Amino acid sequence: MHLWRGFIGLLLVSFATTAPAQTYPNQNITIVVGSQPGGTTDLLARVIAQRLTEAWGQAAVVENKVGANNQLAADFIARAKPDGHTLWVTPDSFVTNPILNPKLSYEGFVPVTGLVRASHTLVAHPSVPAGNLRELLDLAKAKPGALNYGTSGFASAGHLSMEYLQSLAGIKLTGVHYKGATPALNDVIAGHIQLMFHDLGSVAESAKAGRTKIVGIGAPARLPGFPDIPVLAETLPGFEAGAWWGLFAPAGTPPDVVTKINEQVRKVFAEPAVQAQLIAPHHYQVFTGPPQALTDFVGRERSKWEKVIREADIKVN
Repeated sequence: MHLWRGFIGLLLVSFATTAPAQTYPNQNITIVVGSQPGGTTDLLARVIAQRLTEAWGQAAVVENKVGANNQLAADFIARAKPDGHTLWVTPDSFVTNPILNPKLSYEGFVPVTGLVRASHTLVAHPSVPAGNLRELLDLAKAKPGALNYGTSGFASAGHLSMEYLQSLAGIKLTGVHYKGATPALNDVIAGHIQLMFHDLGSVAESAKAGRTKIVGIGAPARLPGFPDIPVLAETLPGFEAGAWWGLFAPAGTPPDVVTKINEQVRKVFAEPAVQAQLIAPHHYQVFTGPPQALTDFVGRERSKWEKVIREADIKVN
């Protein structure tokens, strides 16, 4: 009898250990994004939702919780039940928000996998007398503050990337902050401002038409589709900047459930159809990997941007 009870106890322990992944998912999956429908974050979430629904036969839906620069979505995820049925696709504000606002804490989340990166491209008006980054840096050093640049807003990713460039290169530029990247790019094209960082997909057409020129890309290595465009790190070692998106779950989500989601999402971004219809047209770089890889990446990003924000004395209300 005692042996039988011991056997039952062992089964219960084993079941408790393995049950989450075996029974997951057993209800609808909600993928939360903190932005409006139609943007990159929303698009990535909808691709994931569609593929998870197809793979697991359980509906996955996208819920847009817009507001406070992704903070409403973060608060919702932090309070969600940690069972893998509520996930969060977030951009790089995951790292920069709590640096800019020390009252925020993004420690209550479990990394699942990185998704994609979009390297920032340094673009200039054709009238700027610099054909590459070295010439641009020489020009900026000769006339501190004379060159101006546009951003999509104060403390935006493009603003931080330009502050990072100035810090590494030892130059001084003048920032002009817009309400969005499109009006800033339009003013670069019109010659009202001279420089800005933007994603490659948004500037490739104007550069091809000669209305702007690409100085360099903030990727770690030259992109396959643009082998003739240098990366900025070739002139400024260590420089790397761009937007990125990752998938997170509430803290306490069982590790085996996280692993199951991770493996399925990595399959999604390896699909030829997703590569052809989503990755290639937007010039994204896939950076899916094990959860620990995203943890390590976030740690490196946090260290880098903490230094940039502190040195530039960037503060938000």
